[in-house]
Order: sequence, then structure tokens, then C-alpha cells
Amino acid sequence: SNILEQTSQAWGLSDMNGRMQNANNAFVELLGYSLEELKKMEYFDFIDPAYHEALRNGLKEIAQNKESLSSEAIFLRKDGFKRIMSLTVNVYYQEGAPRYFYAFLTDITEQKKIKDEMEAHVKKLNDSQKAFVNLLGDIKLEKEKSESLAIELNKFQLAVESSFEHVIITDPEGII
Repeated sequence: SNILEQTSQAWGLSDMNGRMQNANNAFVELLGYSLEELKKMEYFDFIDPAYHEALRNGLKEIAQNKESLSSEAIFLRKDGFKRIMSLTVNVYYQEGAPRYFYAFLTDITEQKKIKDEMEAHVKKLNDSQKAFVNLLGDIKLEKEKSESLAIELNKFQLAVESSFEHVIITDPEGII
């Protein structure tokens, strides 16, 4: 408890069933509930249901293996807004038995939003680059075709000019 009180990072303490026991002001502010309200809740009350199964499994595993759990989850604030949190859960052991879970939260919603926007921009740039490379390839092909036609036309012109016979050229309709 002393160590937890020395950090300004948002932390919450729960019993082994996930029922909240305590939290600091940063944790309270992140979720928008009062400490009294939080003490009547479980982790699962303010975590998006899509993450419940993974969290339950993770909590069981860290309680058995004396490890910590690091993950991201969507948290449901009291005002209805959803926030993406980086979550680290540890187990406090007393007399060799798991006694409490203590979780540290960091709101990463804005970082995730910026990362997603940057990835979208990078994808657009990559798509534009691919389109540009394809266009350059098409231009190169057209240039090669034009050069080939110019060579063939030059050969034909030389053949006509060096011929001793009279040459008349017509289109398919017979027009000279």
C-alpha cells in the first residue's frame, strides 16, 4: 500500500474476485467514478465485455504463476465514453497466498488514435507509391513501343528510299 501511494500513476486494488478495494485519485479521475462507487464494483463493471474472457483467464494465470499481466483494454467511463487503457496487473501475495490484484492504468486513447491515423496515412502513401510505380512502368512500356515503332518506320523508310522500283503506299480502303 505504501509503494502504491508513492506513485502518481493510476492504480486500483481489488480482491482476488476482482472486487475493487481501493484506488488512487488518478484511477478515480480516469474512470469518472467516485472511490465509494468503485468499491461497489468489479473490474468487469468498467471494462468492455469484449475483454472479459481474456481478462478472467489472464487473472487466473497470473495468480497461479506469480506473474504480471500487461494488456490493452477498452474501459467504460461513468459518462459513457470508452477509453483505451494500457493495463498492468500484478498479484500481491501474503503468507504465500494470492491476496490482491493491483492494476496500473494508462490512458492511451489519443496515442492509439494518432497511431491509427499515421498508419492510414502511411497506407495511402504506400498505395500512391505503388500507383506511381505502376504508372512509371506503363510509361516505360509505351516508350519502348514508340521506340520500336520508330525503328520499324525508319527501316521501312530506308527500304522505300533505296528501292529502284516505284512504291505506292495505300491504306486498307485503297487511298494513297
